[in-house]
Amino acid sequence: MNAYPSWHTRLYFDGAITMNPGGDASCSYVLWGGDGDMLDSGSHWLGRGEGWTNNVAEYMGLIHGLRAAVSLRVTHIEAIGDSKLVINQMRGEWGCRARLRALHREAAELASRFTAVAFAWVPRERNLVADRLGRYRAASLTLQQQAGALPVIMTLSQYPRWSWIRSAEAGLSALWRRSTAGSSSDST
Repeated sequence: MNAYPSWHTRLYFDGAITMNPGGDASCSYVLWGGDGDMLDSGSHWLGRGEGWTNNVAEYMGLIHGLRAAVSLRVTHIEAIGDSKLVINQMRGEWGCRARLRALHREAAELASRFTAVAFAWVPRERNLVADRLGRYRAASLTLQQQAGALPVIMTLSQYPRWSWIRSAEAGLSALWRRSTAGSSSDST
């Protein structure tokens, strides 16, 4: 098990689209501090129609999360997502097609603002809070559009009825604390 110092922040990000390509696209992120506390989270509606793909939504989740981390003055970050394409492109292991280059460039510029940055791929089931936040946001868009109101951003605090999010947040915080308890002595 890796030992992460208290300055280490983890950014879990995700993108969602109701129909790939061309559906309602959204993205989400969750920032966890080294002590297991949630620092920030957000879910953004991106758009609908031509040009919106799951890969674009994934990049936007990363970009919004990195922007939030920069604004919080995070110095060391690990960006974690379930998109092998985004993770491997950010690591420089895979090439980037023209339609994603601008997003890749923006994410790379944001990443360069940190003292240390790493990118890690995880399966979707290990990215649950960001995944569910983004999927809920994408699925709720049609109803919100029909009602004539489309908020630009939603955070976990705006989901009082979705106790599974609060449970996931509390459970992940507890899991983080258990997994890092005593790890500082293991790393020396």
